[in-house]
Amino acid sequence: MIVGQAETVAIHIRNVAVAESKEDSSRTTASIWKAPCYGWVKINFDGATTESENWSNAGGVLHDSHGNRLAGFR
Repeated sequence: MIVGQAETVAIHIRNVAVAESKEDSSRTTASIWKAPCYGWVKINFDGATTESENWSNAGGVLHDSHGNRLAGFR
């Protein structure tokens, strides 16, 4: 149930990220992954878009506090 709710939240976040990336295509960010606190689940996602070919894509992964992959989406 928790993973299902997390996937729903991740989909909403992905949709916002895709919309924002269309507004500012020059923005690029990088980060180092850190495990969440014990008992928590972390959602990491990334996306890409291009205006010249008119497409976008996003995906992500859920990890537990031990770094184990729980689910992925795209």
